[in-house]
Amino acid sequence: MKRLFRLILGLIVLAAAGFGIYKFFFDCETRYADFGQYFVLNELDVGKIGEKVTVKLIDIEDDRCTSEDCVREGQYMVKLLVKDDRHVAYVTLGTLSETAKDLDEDKLDYNIELIETDGKTATFKVSEIEVKKK
Repeated sequence: MKRLFRLILGLIVLAAAGFGIYKFFFDCETRYADFGQYFVLNELDVGKIGEKVTVKLIDIEDDRCTSEDCVREGQYMVKLLVKDDRHVAYVTLGTLSETAKDLDEDKLDYNIELIETDGKTATFKVSEIEVKKK
């Protein structure tokens, strides 16, 4: 009886892991845009910018304050993966704090800007930044 229980539990864990991997990597829509254009992503969707950059929207967190005794306004926090052929950057943007970020510290020569979000979708713009030669 213990073996059967362990077997069923193991199968459930494997199925859950497989479903999670499928949802993260394969069950997403791909949107295409060029540098400087706006594009809209839902959670876990992928944006292909030109032929160089891929943006994956991982999560949109609602960090707004909903109670009346709140001191701060709050914001949406958007978490992304931005990658090119050789480098990957994990980026967090907010609707109030940091709406745009240069990714040159992550060895990516791009700027990503959060235009707007409603908590379900987010609108972005990716631009190339000039590399300063030393």
